[in-house]
Amino acid sequence: MMDYIQFKTCRKCGTKTERSLDEETAAFVQTRQWSITCPNCNSKILNEGCNTPPLTYDLLKKWARNDSLQFIEQDEDIILADNNRLGLLLDIFDSDKTTEYKRGIIIQALCVLLYDNLASKEDNPESDRKIADRIVRELNERKNMVKLGKGQFIEPYIEKVVFPVIGFEIAWNI
Repeated sequence: MMDYIQFKTCRKCGTKTERSLDEETAAFVQTRQWSITCPNCNSKILNEGCNTPPLTYDLLKKWARNDSLQFIEQDEDIILADNNRLGLLLDIFDSDKTTEYKRGIIIQALCVLLYDNLASKEDNPESDRKIADRIVRELNERKNMVKLGKGQFIEPYIEKVVFPVIGFEIAWNI
């Protein structure tokens, strides 16, 4: 069943070309690759877009087992860091089939999520102290993996706020 549309629009003549994608193809940057020229003027200068599926357990599981799959080209931690996804992230993290690299990205997402939930209600109306407390407990249970990501996966401005809360030394001087 094809539910997702990928499109390319020619910047020269405005011709729009579309194709239908299944959920898994639409989810990952690598499976959405589509090299075409404009069917009207043969231009290779095209804008593109694709509606993508929500991040389900099955998609996260597939992503976690394959280091070459990406939901977006950069800052995956930011799209993963969602209060409603906390349980999914922990389940995927704890799976023995999740690669070390993807565990690092999940730890980064958990640190981003903690950072967001430590913010004041004024700075972030969606911040939730109960969620922040749970993330602290969960990160403390996984301290050995947080150390693996220290400096490598976690942005310095996140470390500066999050690491003192979970009892870590800051790896960077900012």
